[in-house]
Amino acid sequence: MELFCYFGIIIFSVGEMVIGGVAFGDAPNHFICYNSNYMRFLGLFCFCSLLLIGVSAQAYEVISHETKAPYDIFNIEAPAPIQQFFIGSLQDFPEMYEINSENSFLLNIEIRALPNKNNEKLDFNLIIVRQKDRGVEEVARLSSLETPWPEKRDRTTGLSYLAGKFFNQELPAGIYHLEVSTPDNLGKYILVIGNQPQSVSYFTSLKSVNAMYLFYNTPRIFMLRSPIVYYPLGILTLLGLIIFTWRWQHKKNLYA
Repeated sequence: MELFCYFGIIIFSVGEMVIGGVAFGDAPNHFICYNSNYMRFLGLFCFCSLLLIGVSAQAYEVISHETKAPYDIFNIEAPAPIQQFFIGSLQDFPEMYEINSENSFLLNIEIRALPNKNNEKLDFNLIIVRQKDRGVEEVARLSSLETPWPEKRDRTTGLSYLAGKFFNQELPAGIYHLEVSTPDNLGKYILVIGNQPQSVSYFTSLKSVNAMYLFYNTPRIFMLRSPIVYYPLGILTLLGLIIFTWRWQHKKNLYA
């Protein structure tokens, strides 16, 4: 990220050096000024583009738990260490996930809930089992009934969430099933798997932020709280002001 930013600054500085000392007044200087302005614009364009790359590199991809029938298993395709955010809504049935790893791996899991205006007691449970030749072997059972559920804010979306139980353990290769449930199997949750952020495109990040706001039933206008949205908008606004200033200064010197 820092290397890309430095590269953009260098390009922008070259444009500044070319424009330095040039007077607006005669035809040759107009030609030099035109090329200098072009260098400036090119430098700003590269700088802003690289900043957008940096924004997308900090983002994550949100995946919706979607199955055709109750108790269907949702396969997690990415390696377990890669950070992934799964959003799900229990509707009378628990929801199942599967991780298939050919090598031993470190499994990090955190379950989150949406802020509760009625202060109702949350009781999301997570069961992790390993598939054996005959039957399954229980790995962990996380009950969040006694969890304080502190409220935190997600840096990427700007949305608040309630932090539940956290699981962290080195596991051998194999097939693992995860089951999320509550006593009545109702309620929305966010399952965070992995701790290594993945780099995704900017538009994938923006789509994920939008999906999370839809999941929260929060109006899209509040997406301005997300750096994925307000950071590029700020850059584009600044770029527009600079271009407007250039054009105004060019006309002023042209007719002086």
